[in-house]
Amino acid sequence: MTTGKVGPRASAPTHLEHTRRTAEPEHTKSARKGFRGSSKFEAHRPAADRPSLQLDSTRGVEGIDAASDAQALTTQRELSAARQQLGQLQQRRERQPVLMLDLATDRQIAQLQEKVSALEKLEASQPEKSVLKARFTVFNERMGELEKTLGKSQAATIARQTYYNGPTWNAPSGTMPATIGAINAAGLPHGKFNPNIAAGGFEGEMMTPDGKAVDMGHVSAALDWQVNRHLGLSEGEVTVVGDLGSAMRNTSSSSPSAKAADEALDIEGPGDWNGDLDGQNLANRMRQNPNLSITDALKGYYGTGDHKNRVNEWASHSPYIVRNADGRPALDREGNFQFTPQLKADSEAFLKKLTLYRQDPKDKDGQGVIDAFGRYLAANRK
Repeated sequence: MTTGKVGPRASAPTHLEHTRRTAEPEHTKSARKGFRGSSKFEAHRPAADRPSLQLDSTRGVEGIDAASDAQALTTQRELSAARQQLGQLQQRRERQPVLMLDLATDRQIAQLQEKVSALEKLEASQPEKSVLKARFTVFNERMGELEKTLGKSQAATIARQTYYNGPTWNAPSGTMPATIGAINAAGLPHGKFNPNIAAGGFEGEMMTPDGKAVDMGHVSAALDWQVNRHLGLSEGEVTVVGDLGSAMRNTSSSSPSAKAADEALDIEGPGDWNGDLDGQNLANRMRQNPNLSITDALKGYYGTGDHKNRVNEWASHSPYIVRNADGRPALDREGNFQFTPQLKADSEAFLKKLTLYRQDPKDKDGQGVIDAFGRYLAANRK
């Protein structure tokens, strides 16, 4: 689901027609004018204690090689460490009575907020692609640490809540909203805060080492739904089906065209679609192997380059793909995947949910969006 885009392109329409503004954390405001990213914890180890570009059993995927990338990586690691320290103190205050005085802790919080703001300003001055790649690396590193200290279930939930912490997500998952202290303490990299009711978290746009945009908020949502078996929404609704429904909202049945459908699909952005496909692929791998950790799933997918084949992998297991007698995905004359009618039906059903039943799918070009999705997959097959 769209929370913001990389670069100068305008932000996509929100998923719900009614939005609720919430207070933006003070330490994120300094980053709003600069870099626009396309979204009881263990303290993060200082950067100086880390082997420069090596992996260990708790860390994730590396993809940093150029000098500017290395500088951005250092910044992201320091930013994660500072946010963790800040979050731990914020959590202490969150547990204390509202009127309780704790001037020493408040001074420490203020100092760390200044440190985080300074690092965010440094981040904003660095090349955008380097920042996005560095965020991806630190996401993988930090997920390994969170899973080790919190366990798979809690790590999956706090990751999702970092990027999607609004009632649209917490209500169907049966989770209480994470506090800003908990999110900072998790130390996952992110962009600016998105107060929209359909998000209520930070932007998660990142970039894989091969330079492809991927929204790790979408990946985190799929992982949380797989690990914790949330029932209020389906895994499809928090990934592919949800974004198809959102894209349908930007079409009209009175003036359907392939161009309009392609543009509606593009509003979601490649990072969103890649995150949807990656999230479902990772969830499927964990479904096939219940003992697979999030850390090893991420390494096995991104660390081996399997993500470059994301489209074919998704088609190999998606229930929305028509199959031949041998079980392989069926292709049409143009070589595109063929979808079951359920994909359109589920996406239109979600369109009604996200517009609070104020929009009728009959007024939208649902089939046009499904066809555009087929073209998108065909263009991005390995």
